[in-house]
Amino acid sequence: FIVFAALDLVDILHPKSESAYLKVVDRCMHWMVSAYVTPSGLRMMLLHDVKAEDTIRQFFWETHEALVKV
Repeated sequence: FIVFAALDLVDILHPKSESAYLKVVDRCMHWMVSAYVTPSGLRMMLLHDVKAEDTIRQFFWETHEALVKV
């Protein structure tokens, strides 16, 4: 439910951002939701409890690369 609730925020933040990686878009208690939007509009979201910007950005990039290869 936390990730689902953050979808609206991704839709609001994505047009304003020049980057595919939107960083942390929402927080709920100790949980954080990070988002990545591909050029085709696919929204990838990750629910996590540790703030590790570089690791999460790398995860999204590698996942996007794997998706493109498939």
